[in-house]
Amino acid sequence: MKIIKTEITKNKFVFTGVLAVCINFIIECLNRRGFIEGVVHIFTAPYIFVLNTLIVAFTLSFAYLFRKRNFMFVLISMLWLFAGIADYIIRFYRKTPFNANDFTLIPDAVKIIGAYINVFGIILIAAGFVAAIICIIYYWKKSESCTEKIMYIKTIGSIGILWMVICFMIWLGLRTDHLQARFGNITTAYREFGFAYCFTNSIIDNGIDEPRDYDKVDFIEIKTNRPPIRDNTQNGEKPNVIFLQLESFMNPWFIKGVSYTENPVPNFNKLYNIFPSGYLLVPSFGAGTANTEFEVMTGMNLDDFGTGEYPYKTVLKNHACETICYNLKESGYKTHALHNNDGSFYNRYRVLPNLGFDTYTSIEYMGETKTNPIGWSKDEVLTEYITKILDSTDEPDFIYAISVQGHGDYPSSYEELDELTKDNPLKYNIKVNNFQNEDEIAGFEYYISQVKEMDDFIGELTLRLSKRREKTILVFYGDHLPGFTLESDDLISEDIYKSQYVIWSNYDAGFTNKNLEAFQLSSYILEGLGNTKGVINLYHQKYKNNDDYLEKLTMIEYDILYGDKKLYDNQEIYEPTDMQMGIYPIEISKAYNYNEHACIEGANFNKYCFVSVNDKEYLTECVNPHTLVAHDVELVEGDVVKIVVRGKDNLVLSETEEFIYHPE
Repeated sequence: MKIIKTEITKNKFVFTGVLAVCINFIIECLNRRGFIEGVVHIFTAPYIFVLNTLIVAFTLSFAYLFRKRNFMFVLISMLWLFAGIADYIIRFYRKTPFNANDFTLIPDAVKIIGAYINVFGIILIAAGFVAAIICIIYYWKKSESCTEKIMYIKTIGSIGILWMVICFMIWLGLRTDHLQARFGNITTAYREFGFAYCFTNSIIDNGIDEPRDYDKVDFIEIKTNRPPIRDNTQNGEKPNVIFLQLESFMNPWFIKGVSYTENPVPNFNKLYNIFPSGYLLVPSFGAGTANTEFEVMTGMNLDDFGTGEYPYKTVLKNHACETICYNLKESGYKTHALHNNDGSFYNRYRVLPNLGFDTYTSIEYMGETKTNPIGWSKDEVLTEYITKILDSTDEPDFIYAISVQGHGDYPSSYEELDELTKDNPLKYNIKVNNFQNEDEIAGFEYYISQVKEMDDFIGELTLRLSKRREKTILVFYGDHLPGFTLESDDLISEDIYKSQYVIWSNYDAGFTNKNLEAFQLSSYILEGLGNTKGVINLYHQKYKNNDDYLEKLTMIEYDILYGDKKLYDNQEIYEPTDMQMGIYPIEISKAYNYNEHACIEGANFNKYCFVSVNDKEYLTECVNPHTLVAHDVELVEGDVVKIVVRGKDNLVLSETEEFIYHPE
């Protein structure tokens, strides 16, 4: 293949610019799901389009450092187009776009590809990959080398100038609000600021940069100036503590000028006015559940991390750190995570042991659950499992429950809504008046119906907890506002990052109304319990009113996650827990053959359980919670039997201990 030599290709700058424009335009058409949308983007956001084009051009300009210049142009162009196509495809299977951290998930992607593509498709993909490698090698060998002398210093200088232009445009864009330094909703950010800019950010902007003068800082005051631990309990009884993070939950009355044919949140409004409550400033809008979760549990400020970063996908994958779990475990608590969604969502099944949880009950460890019209599990099931967790231990319990019912994507039209609710009708049909965006009215009315059910769940849960003899604190809040076209001026709170929280308790816990950052919530609750465990927890409690509060918090975060761990005497003091999946373990008690099938008896089986014999899994039928039937296999003396739990994405979440078969 040869790049056709024209007047355009003779001029390096013109050729690189034209090629970059073409590549960026194709990527933005994919990013916006349409050719027309790509064209509109050029004229409605020219600054963004030019910036993203320059970023693409910057990478293309490195081709001038190679003799096989044509080959490098083709290779770099292919990489950009591959990234754009990957983003287009990935968004069909998850809510967040393609970013650099996804390359670390390739091993998992290989494991689950069979859940989405049949064997023939996998063979085609593998053949295509091999063919692409062969073509690249062949083209490398056959492509002509440029005859002109490579002016390395001049070329590197030109690349440097282009990089400075890009940096200036980013600086100017941030100053003029054409760009943002904080991505409240990473999916929206990709659309607003372009794929190239956001994807590049995910490569170069991760973690926390070393703060200035870090080597000179003495943390001894924070380490040693600790007040005595108080026992703020009655008769020595430690209360159960439950955090309930409600997916996309908001008080609909906070949207200015909007009215409803029925109050969607009577229970929430009542509890908000009776119990300690306030605004909760969360790190995201419209998406990013795991980042609110991260701030609440760790006490760390997400603003200090990379733009659009999910610490669950970066530093916390392989790093245990202080959380409210570890702080409460030191006081004798058992710690539990609960989520009525896939156990692998946001990599939780791998991350939560690093946050100090003893158990994690995801949907794969629950019985049958009801789903809403777009397929998310209804939150009412959480009441049953919160109760089961509280009943499962003699110790005081900390539960972090994450709901999912309010999750998008919401219907885009009444026609789509009618189709979705044909076989699964809405429980409530609340009509909305004066919603500011008519194009989203159908989706918003659907959302309101889900909020009403979530409000019912709040009412039922607090009623159930009020009847228990154990003292209990329940903290519930929305993880972020829903992803509708809302601006801060549309809200009574005047900030799209403000959620609300309530501290319910079945005894006088002594809390007061207060507006908080999400990263302050746990320390506020621990302070009320008299718990000063942990460096970050104590820091929030003692220094939150200091002028340099946020600056020193960044220093602490860096030291704990990336630095020398001076606060811990240069040691790792937190170890991942041996987390059990499910409240009650899945167990095998007996195995036998029946009608050319293997029957397994035990406890806590469900449809996500698969029988493995000698490390080979078989088609499995769950007869009931105590019986599984593995088809087309008969057991023989010495066979090793295990139960493997796989999620809908085919990832293995847990395995039982080996059971050696001996015929009776």
